Amino acid sequence: MAMAMAMAGDAVPEQEEEGMIYFRVENTKFQSPGKEGVYDWYAVYDDDELSRKDKEGFLEPVFGRLPKRQYMSACVGLGSYIYVIGGLEVETLYSPSGRNIYSDVYRIDTRCPLEGWKQAPSLIKPRAHPHAFVVDGKIYVLAAMWNSNDPWAEVFDPCQGKWSPLPMDFSSFPLPHAICGHAVRYDSNGNLQQLMAVGDISQALYSYDFGTQKWTEADKEFGYRRGVSAFVDNIMYCFHDGEVHAYDLTKLKWFPKPVSGFEGQNVLPSKGEDFSWTPDSDLVHVGNGVLCLLWSFQPQYENITLEIYCTKFSVSMEPGDSPGECIPVASIKSFKYYKVKGLTLENCVVTSLPAKNQRFGKQNRKRTKSVQELEEKEKEHGQEL
Repeated sequence: MAMAMAMAGDAVPEQEEEGMIYFRVENTKFQSPGKEGVYDWYAVYDDDELSRKDKEGFLEPVFGRLPKRQYMSACVGLGSYIYVIGGLEVETLYSPSGRNIYSDVYRIDTRCPLEGWKQAPSLIKPRAHPHAFVVDGKIYVLAAMWNSNDPWAEVFDPCQGKWSPLPMDFSSFPLPHAICGHAVRYDSNGNLQQLMAVGDISQALYSYDFGTQKWTEADKEFGYRRGVSAFVDNIMYCFHDGEVHAYDLTKLKWFPKPVSGFEGQNVLPSKGEDFSWTPDSDLVHVGNGVLCLLWSFQPQYENITLEIYCTKFSVSMEPGDSPGECIPVASIKSFKYYKVKGLTLENCVVTSLPAKNQRFGKQNRKRTKSVQELEEKEKEHGQEL
């Protein structure tokens, strides 16, 4: 991911407590022969004692791997569940005979990780590199690489247990094959009004009206500051080249200066010197107005494979120098550092697991550890569970 953008409020607009953060790392290099999955999943706990690490200090995965190698898949958090959506068979990415693209969907209950990944209802069409997010308890999936068939977007209602096409009137312009960010706006009565999506290649901001069911080009000059998403109070936040930028979704314009408040605290990656550079990163809203930026760094020495940094912050609008001017100012909540075994940080999701339930997570972690110890003892005696 070249950059990260947050349109805060995604998936947790009514949540009082902060959600639980999980992130996944591509692990192909460290995969044993015959093992499935492409990604390992890790958790970010407020209480560091809940994090399980090996003897070398590497963070250990919290879930088993998927039964399929769903490369270039999307993932979202819905309630206590994590969904992994679409993707393709990694071995067929450059295959001359064609790519094997999946419509498969899997989910795991983060409260019961030992139960593993379960298959959920499949997408209407196979999708590689889709963009997915949660709004009002439903999963929205937009776009697809290498598959231009309808529908361009579909919605999953967990109450009905099925996917349905997003109702769309004919668009006078082609919709992009890749989306890298989104936002949702509500009317004064709290009803869904607009869905906004950022084209990865076009660098334009598109708007979908839930009333007319039509797409329009809201801002053709949105520009290069784009990425993955969340949203808060009609303000979009974008991390790019060592800075956090803010975009007003009502006025459809960027704030003239980056978000301040990060200066001198060493909680963001350093700004590139000779070119625009942003590490693999993701920016999400975890609830209660708090944003979380995760980014990775791959050191040049052998012992540590991938360093993961996590900065939690909130943003307030402070009066500027000119009359009526507002300046976005960040307040740092926490800063954490982890090391994991993997190749790249892919993305992170937030589940609405209240903080009061994290004690259950600690019990579950102990249970997982005891099962691992039992497995090791069984192997010593040449047995299998």
